[in-house]
Amino acid sequence: MFLPEMAQWRRGLVYTARSEVSAPLSPGHEYRITASFKQRIGEGEKFTAYKKLYLRVTRLINTRIAELTCPNESEPLHTWIVCQGWGTFGDSHQIAIAF
Repeated sequence: MFLPEMAQWRRGLVYTARSEVSAPLSPGHEYRITASFKQRIGEGEKFTAYKKLYLRVTRLINTRIAELTCPNESEPLHTWIVCQGWGTFGDSHQIAIAF
């Protein structure tokens, strides 16, 4: 519910991490990072910039991966994309998302 005295957020970032992911990673374990980016679409506007949203999400993830380290490992972390997607949601499909 929107209250008139509350400011509407135009942009935002939500970041939640398990405490063990911020420490050096343990070899032989799997860690997952999930990210998405949402953008409001104007009413009646046809949205075609999914590539831009997806590149923004992958840049965010790659930056986070570059910050992670594994003790005694000189090789970069082995990473892969488990799931990816893009689309619109909301009652009138006015929010574009890439994840």
